[in-house]
This record gives sequence, structure tokens and C-alpha cells, in this order.
Amino acid sequence: MDNLSPQKSPSLDDLYHMVSFIYNDKNVERPISVTFSHFVEVCGMLTMHGKKKNREEVSMESALCKALGWYFPLMAKLKVKSLQELLYRKYPNVCPYCRVSPHEEEKCKQALGTAATVNHQELRLLYEKNKAEMPHSLTEWQKMFNRIYPRSLEKKQWTIMSLLEELGEFAEALRIFDTHPKYVAGEAADIFSYLMGIANEYSLKLITEKQPPFDFEKEFMSRYPGLCPQCGYQVCVCPVIPEATVGRMAKELDLFPHDDIFSLDMRENEKIGLKVSNNIIDNFGGIIEYAKKFPFDRGDTNRALVSICVRLSSMFTEKNPQLSNQMNEIALRISNNHKRAGVRVDEKEIEEIIGALETVLPEVNVSMFGKDSSLSKMMIKELQAQTCWIGIITALPKEFAAMRIMLEDWFEYNIPNDTSTYAIGRVPSISGEGHNLVALALMKQYGNNNAAITTSNLQRTFPNISEILMVGIAGGIPYPEQPSAHIRLADIVVSNTNGIVQYDNLKKEIDKITIRDNSPKPSAFLTNVVNQLEADRIQGKYPWEKFILERSHQIENGNRPPDEEDILYKYDNANHAIKIEHPKDDTRSIHKSKINYGIIGAANILLKDPHLRDKLRQDCNVIAVEMEGSGVADSSWSAGNHYLIIRGIADYSDPKKNDIWQEHAAVCAAAYARCILERIPPTLKAKNGS
Repeated sequence: MDNLSPQKSPSLDDLYHMVSFIYNDKNVERPISVTFSHFVEVCGMLTMHGKKKNREEVSMESALCKALGWYFPLMAKLKVKSLQELLYRKYPNVCPYCRVSPHEEEKCKQALGTAATVNHQELRLLYEKNKAEMPHSLTEWQKMFNRIYPRSLEKKQWTIMSLLEELGEFAEALRIFDTHPKYVAGEAADIFSYLMGIANEYSLKLITEKQPPFDFEKEFMSRYPGLCPQCGYQVCVCPVIPEATVGRMAKELDLFPHDDIFSLDMRENEKIGLKVSNNIIDNFGGIIEYAKKFPFDRGDTNRALVSICVRLSSMFTEKNPQLSNQMNEIALRISNNHKRAGVRVDEKEIEEIIGALETVLPEVNVSMFGKDSSLSKMMIKELQAQTCWIGIITALPKEFAAMRIMLEDWFEYNIPNDTSTYAIGRVPSISGEGHNLVALALMKQYGNNNAAITTSNLQRTFPNISEILMVGIAGGIPYPEQPSAHIRLADIVVSNTNGIVQYDNLKKEIDKITIRDNSPKPSAFLTNVVNQLEADRIQGKYPWEKFILERSHQIENGNRPPDEEDILYKYDNANHAIKIEHPKDDTRSIHKSKINYGIIGAANILLKDPHLRDKLRQDCNVIAVEMEGSGVADSSWSAGNHYLIIRGIADYSDPKKNDIWQEHAAVCAAAYARCILERIPPTLKAKNGS
């Protein structure tokens, strides 16, 4: 795929991959019949083209873009690998029935409706002959169909009727798709042909009215600027064969031997779609923020919100009488502004109410609403989720468990359109000013690519998040020659201002390696909090040790292993392991984790090579290695957010690597993360508040 730029339009396949990527999650959930019914619905809007009366609130431009917007996901549901290839196989710059351009209507009439509607052999030869002339952009495809089928305004009604007939033929083709895919190949191309025909007739209509012609590509990209126009996300989160009947209406397109038209790799599609989507956003549009709102001014949600405010008022009666009275006033205000179904939503009123609740939500323990699945409890969970502005990523279940025991009053939070596992918990501020709500995520699989996906999901599901921590275990790089810089098991490593380096992108020379890719720098705000903790450490305060001591036993194997299990080896050129002693370090406390600040290396590599490990320390100043940090850093940066990496050392990235220290190392990293969270003022809740 060519790189996009403002000067070069995306190809039709680019737009296809982009839109199918946007709606991929929804497309997976829904059966193909539902996707098709949506497409038929928007095609129904196109009937205004053959009428003098327009539809209210729906323009012709919008109807055409919606039709194409549903056509793409329908093709992706059928796993069409290349839409351009499918279309050009039937329309290789000529009409497939008369095989000339412009088409000859009398010749076509003799073929249509008969058994031999398409001469597949001749059409295949034309495809090979004209392949170099295949259109690229949507505009070029529109022009090609205009050359093949010149339009006139006298036949507008006939075009709409023909589209309706094609929809019926396509419905039959879908019904028998599993056993006869060639009918879908033929009918899918015909559907697209008629969409282009309507677009060209509408353009002709505008020209006769002395208006600029219809620019389908421009209109489509303005409505699909790399994201869903309804919810504003790159991945849509909008709300949920008898033999005698084969070939009755549908016309087949003969397939080549060993054809791979219907073999779209969904992972590859996601990769291409994300790339195109980001290019479209960067070059042709921007993200429009959409607020996710309940209809708080009506129905059950209104009553549930009143109930929530009354309970909160009761909760704060003694602790904060002023806040209690405020909740009572809000409850009365909500009740008095109850609206009947169907009337317009007063968004300003709702925003003011939710704004007042936001100051209280972090102080609410969800368990006070009982163990039921009441609407009130569900709404509190959802409102708290939308209030989270701090996120934490973990790669392994043991890391997730270690971090979860550091949160207060946590609850599970999972939504259908996000495959990640979440927990939401509270962390009290050491200032006594209140709590911060934290969203904790567990990746489905480890690795930088999956970390980037999970971080993107986290930021989409929790739109107010601006600070992200990656917390878990890592391999330490020992430095016995310099005791004060020596890393040991259960030590805690925090990314310094140089952040993360991606060490699988190396320039390797005979006696030196150079890392060629640095991720964005860590959060200045979180780095400042780390500096506060370092100041405490200098004064002899180790607040993380309290959490390590008190909570390690809450997870399996969480307690500190015996120091005898912390064995260090040196390796010669033949990779023979020689056991050596750890250096004496007067700055290290016995049986306690030491905090180390420096560059952390990340790669999709499970490193067990002591020679590469030591070169990373020697040439690149790397003090620990892991497999997710650069994915978190890049994904956070792409969304305009900030990150910090915190790791507990579980091994020395050598052939003697084992799992003995993993759980305790995860607890150590989580305890340090807890200390950071405690020092974040709860008043800093705004997006990008840092």
C-alpha cells in the first residue's frame, strides 16, 4: 500500500480497509444478515434520487456516503481480500455483458435474462489485457463507470428500480454464499456499479442546476475521516440452500483456480486499516470528541440517578454535611427536570449535573449499592469509569493480581466492544483530600504489539485517561563491577527521563551496538511524583515497603523468596556459567528492594543472552529489559497522553532465568506504583491535566 499524503488520494482498497477496520468489532458481533439489512436500509434512502421530494434530515450526499459506508463492512464480512480486484474482474474498463465501453444497450439486452449472461472466458482476457488501467481512487472508479455507462437524468427512476433488483439478487447470493461464492462475486460488483451510477446521475443533476459536480471521494472522506462519525472512535463503539433456488436471480462471476478473493486476513486487515485510518486522520481530518451520555433526564436512568444522589447524601451526612446537602439539591433538581420520552435532551443541564457528581464519584465505594445488578449500581460503575484519568497496563495475570491488591474497593469492569480485562479501584491520597479512580487493564497476550493494542483500547474505553503506567516484571542487567549501580532480584526499576528504547531495532557493529529507535519520553508529571518519592527515600522513608510487607501474602507465591535463590552468574565466551558473588553495596538495605532509575529496553524478545544483555548496559546504558514498554509509550504518545514504566526485577535475562521471583517482583513494582498514585492530587482530573 502506498503511503498516503495530502497530495495523493487513498485507493479504493485503502478506504475499504479503513472503514472495515472502524467497524470490525461490531462486524464480528453481528451476523451477516444484520450487516446486509443495514446496507439495504441506507440504500432505501437513495429513492429520493428518483423523486422530487427529499427526505427530511437526509441529503443525497449523505445517503450515498452511508450506502458506501455499509457496503465496505458487508464486503469485509464476506472476507473480500481486495475490493478493487473483485470489481475489476467483472468490470475491466468495459461492460461485462457487451464487453465494450461505452456499453451498447441493444447488445446487452440480448444477453441479460438469458443463461449465458456473461462470457467468462472473454471477460477474463479483457481483465488481463486492461489490468494496468485499473482505477486507483474512488474518484477514478466513479469516472470509469461513467465512461462505461454514460448517465442521463431521464432514467433516474429506472436506475433506482435496477438497484432494488440488484439488492434482491444479492440477497439470494448471500443465502447460498457458503456453497456457491461465485454469485456473490458477480452481484457485489453489480451493486457497486449501480451506486456509482446514482452518484454520476446526481452529479449530472447538480451540473444542470449550475452547481459544482458531486465529488464522492471528498464527501465520503469528510464523513468518514478515519473514524466512526457517530461515536468518534477509530474502532466503532456505537450501540448492537435448496438446489432449485440457486441462480434464480443472481449472476455468477467465474472464479480462477485456487482463487483467494475471499481470504482476507483479519489481522492483516486490522494492521492496514489502522495505518490508513491514522493517515486519513493526519492528512484529511481530525478527531471530533463525542461525549458518552445516559438519558439522565428521563425513564429508569432518571430514577436511578435520583436514587444515587439520595444514597450519596446519606453517605456524607456526618463526614461532609455541605456535600450531603448538595447531593440532596441535585436529587431534587433531577427529579423536577424529568422529561418524557421523545423530547429533546437538555445536554447543558445533564453536563452540569454530571459535573457536580464528578467531584464525589471517586469517594464512592460501589459495594454500598449491594451485590445486585441494579441500574443504579451499573450507572455508578459507568460514571466512575468515565471519571478515571489514570490507567495501568499489566501483561501477565500475576502482574494484574499484584496491582489489583494495591487498589481499594476494586470491581471488575468489562464491556462488549473491548476485549481487554479491566478492574477499577480507588487509591486514597496521602494528603487526605480524597481518592483517585484508577483503571487497571490486563493484556490478552504479552509483547509490544499487544501492549499497543491494549493501551489503545484503554484510552478508548476510558476517554478521560491522560496518565498511563506500565507495571510488572522485567529482566535486570547486573553490574557487579559497579556496586552502586548493580541490579538485584526484587529491585524496582523506574524509567528515567530517557524512557524506553526498542532494542530489537539495532545497528550492530563488530564491537558496538547502537539502538536506532527511542520511544517518546515519560510523563513529566509522573516523573515529578517519582522525584518526590526519591526525596522521601533520601530522608530514610520507604513507603512502598509497607505495602510489600502487608500485601505480598495476598497473592500466590507473593512473599519474598530466600536470598539464597538470588544467584548471579558470569558467562565466558563459550557460554559457560560461573557462579559469582553479588558485590557489597553500602547503599542497599538487607532483604529490601532498591529503587533504580534508568533506561529500560523493550523488544518482542524473551532475552536469555547474557552477552547481548551486557552490551545493552555497556553501549546503551540500559538497566532492565522487558517486552511491552515501547508499545505502551508509542500508543500513549499517539493519543496525546503520557506514560511511565515501573518494573520489578524477576531474573537476570540469562540462561538460568526462572520464575521463582516473578510474583514477588510483581508485588514490588505494584507497591511502588501505589505510592505514586497516593501522591497524585485528586483535584487533577481533567484530560491531560498534567
